[in-house]
Amino acid sequence: MVSRTLLLLIFLTVPAFPAFASMCIKCHEPHYEKTGSCSVCHRGNEETSRKNIAHSGMITKKYADFIINKKAVERGGKTIENAHCRRCHITAGKGNNIAPDLDTESRRKTAETLKEKLTEPTDYMPDFRMNNTVSDETVKYLLNSGGSMKNTSKTAPYVVFITQGKKSAFEDKCGGCHRLLTRKRGGIGHGDTAPNLSGLFTEFYPTDTIKPEADRWNREILLKWVKNPRRIKPASLMPPVVLTEDEENRITEEFNN
Repeated sequence: MVSRTLLLLIFLTVPAFPAFASMCIKCHEPHYEKTGSCSVCHRGNEETSRKNIAHSGMITKKYADFIINKKAVERGGKTIENAHCRRCHITAGKGNNIAPDLDTESRRKTAETLKEKLTEPTDYMPDFRMNNTVSDETVKYLLNSGGSMKNTSKTAPYVVFITQGKKSAFEDKCGGCHRLLTRKRGGIGHGDTAPNLSGLFTEFYPTDTIKPEADRWNREILLKWVKNPRRIKPASLMPPVVLTEDEENRITEEFNN
């Protein structure tokens, strides 16, 4: 039986790894040691030599410069702003909580998965037709901003609602041309010939169509637009839509959900 004194002597004589060192350097040459441990840039599990576990959730070389490539991150941030992603998502702690929180998703998903979501969007996400450079830079921004959010807000899980009863007024009157993502009803509308209206009443929705009417959309402006779109935007292709008072109330309520 080994004595406690001998175990203590063995422990004291074993050299300590440098702060950045991990099991990774048994297979890979160290680089950017001053940036931190291997997992800071690449994730994975640096405490094991089993490749499948060590490489779990790995951020590959193509995207691993999201910490040091400030220009790419800055350009990715501008894309987030120009695409108005925050009308549905939270990123860098700001945005609407009607689609998955990108600060959380960027820590859970690989860079390749995030890129796939950008270039092959789901039904209720607009297709931004991003090329490889733009989508890669956007992914680097998401990885950078998500990793910097140490205390992200707790958000309700994104769920799908199966409803019965009265038909959605938006689906009936607007859904042939528009789509709308909501927390209470999920995605409603099926058209793709007119803008996606998700987050319309919030500060994150683009206001180009209503200036100088107001700084942002609201119930009053929406109803004014629906009754006569060309009164606000002379070149609008949208025809007037006749709504009953009940339909007005139901549609505007759906925009608030």
